[in-house]
Amino acid sequence: MLENSLLMDIETKCSKCKEDLREEEILTGFKKDINDYTVLCPKCNQPFVPKFTIYSEQENMFIPGKTGTKINLLPPITLYKQFFNLVT
Repeated sequence: MLENSLLMDIETKCSKCKEDLREEEILTGFKKDINDYTVLCPKCNQPFVPKFTIYSEQENMFIPGKTGTKINLLPPITLYKQFFNLVT
């Protein structure tokens, strides 16, 4: 649960081999390059871009109902850089 009625769900299947992965495998699969958004699948060794879906209990102009909106999952180092830029 993110805030109030928002829910984030990380897709845990490799988009190449369709194997189930743990969230830890996805998050640790990112490289330290802030321009590389791919994860190397530990099962098939193929790179893929992980995604997550945002769901909302309430309909609004940004997130339509419970259908959800898919978004690319960014590497932790990129998120940190973006957060740092916002704070400064």
